[in-house]
Amino acid sequence: MGSAGEEAKVVKADGFAVVHVAGHQYKVTTDDVVYIDHAEGLSVGDVVRLDRVLMLGSASGGTRVGTPLVSQDLVRVEAVVEQKFADAKITTLKMRRRKNSRRTTNSRPRLTALRILSIRFDHEADRVTAIA
Repeated sequence: MGSAGEEAKVVKADGFAVVHVAGHQYKVTTDDVVYIDHAEGLSVGDVVRLDRVLMLGSASGGTRVGTPLVSQDLVRVEAVVEQKFADAKITTLKMRRRKNSRRTTNSRPRLTALRILSIRFDHEADRVTAIA
């Protein structure tokens, strides 16, 4: 991203990122709350970096699509764990018609709420071409 004294540019509210977390893709902006499947090893208040960024976009900087991911040198998406909770009860009914056979099961999926703190995009590094 540059030297330690340089600060990366923060994409404003018009910017977004598409991140891949726990097998799902989410389009996020700053201050969004994303509900993901239960994340082991995280506790409330932990700040996490979402490394798997698939796409970036902003009104001023255009759109950058990863192949398949945007380079970690170009982008940094940070989130904080707001809460961990069990979602509402889901009832599943399995029934065989005309057999007088049915089975019900209940479950409460465990979720983790992440609030997106910042989406940082290094515009200077975008101009540098990689030599393969």
